Amino acid sequence: MTTDWTSFLKEVSREALDHERAERLWREFRHLAAGSSRAHLERALDLSERLPPDARLLLAAVVAKLLEPQDWPPSWVPLRTALLRGLDNLLHQLDPRSAGSLANLLGCGKDESFIVGFAVLTDVRQILHLPCRRDEIPFVASLCSTGLWACLQSYRRALQQAPSTPDLQDARVAFIYAFSQYSDAARAMNGALEAAVFTHLDAPLVAG
Repeated sequence: MTTDWTSFLKEVSREALDHERAERLWREFRHLAAGSSRAHLERALDLSERLPPDARLLLAAVVAKLLEPQDWPPSWVPLRTALLRGLDNLLHQLDPRSAGSLANLLGCGKDESFIVGFAVLTDVRQILHLPCRRDEIPFVASLCSTGLWACLQSYRRALQQAPSTPDLQDARVAFIYAFSQYSDAARAMNGALEAAVFTHLDAPLVAG
């Protein structure tokens, strides 16, 4: 059984589709289309049930080619959920308005580059939540990495000047834990994409 648009298109492109196989592929296509948040073609597909199998599969192939670069494969959905959870925890630790956060204790809310980086990460979280198109993930990841780099750079500068206190040490531990959750989720997504699109995952979190 095909589980995503890529595997469906591979099956459709094979030669010698007999009637039974054509019917099976059509049912699998309807299942994939029903699970898509972008395939608003219910009425057209219902009417297409009247067409001969080869005509239906021709329509199915066109729709699949349209949706393949847009829909996230089902196996990626748990990875996106984990990435969003990791980003939520990281943003909480990065929020300069959050009492006891490392950003709050270091006064990063006064650093313009940190403010921009935090805003970028917040927007990335919203884009992933929508979610973005599948083929937009590398660009969203690049945006995420840029925002993260800005925040980490601000942290390092602030830590060089900040006196060590118990509260600051506790905040550093909490940040490191949140960062590790995010980086694990980002690495898992890199693995699914077979490309290191999320970067700065091994960056030193806090100096000193």
